Amino acid sequence: MKFVNRLTPQSITILSEMMRSHPNSLVRKKAHAIILSSKQYEIDQISKIFNEKPATIVDWIARWETFGLESLADRAERPEAQANEHNPLPLD
Repeated sequence: MKFVNRLTPQSITILSEMMRSHPNSLVRKKAHAIILSSKQYEIDQISKIFNEKPATIVDWIARWETFGLESLADRAERPEAQANEHNPLPLD
């Protein structure tokens, strides 16, 4: 079973604060998932808690292991979609 590697006390403090007060709900969810994984919650347990696919939780953990704190906001705070030839925005 894949779990987050051991978290430092500083990481736990930062993740806990993000989990409680970050303005983006997805960032809060990811921070909480990382903490739960570090406490040996299994992927399936975390996916049920957050109503996410297990593959999504695995991705969050893998990105955390690679990018750390940056991984939490990476996709959650990307700019609004821009219209282009491959991704046209719907007309009102």
